[in-house]
Amino acid sequence: MTFADMFDRDRSDQNIPTPTAEEFADAQYRVDYGEEQPGDEALTLAYNDRVLVPAQDAYERNAAAMHEFVTARDELAHAALCYVQAQLDPREHAHSAAQVEHTEELMCLAARRVARAVEALPEDKRPVGWDEDE
Repeated sequence: MTFADMFDRDRSDQNIPTPTAEEFADAQYRVDYGEEQPGDEALTLAYNDRVLVPAQDAYERNAAAMHEFVTARDELAHAALCYVQAQLDPREHAHSAAQVEHTEELMCLAARRVARAVEALPEDKRPVGWDEDE
């Protein structure tokens, strides 16, 4: 059992329902400006614990997943540009062929990383059509 669970249980014993955003704003205003009414502090704490903290946690999880996806996507784009540059290299010798092969491998690795990053995203954040079979 987490601390938040114990805290919620204590509040449920007091029968404090989860307040609306408007109720929270009114109570927080009164607390901030010294016009506190009985129950305002408990109401603001209940809103923080039941609404704001879970929303912030979800945001941070989504932000981390999106960062991984954006980084992987950028690496794939860079690898693709390197591949095109290697293909257009005017030098016709072994170094150029090795460079093309190396950039192909980098592109494949980057594509796999993008796929893993997309799979880690919440379903509503994935690219349109990602889960469709073709």
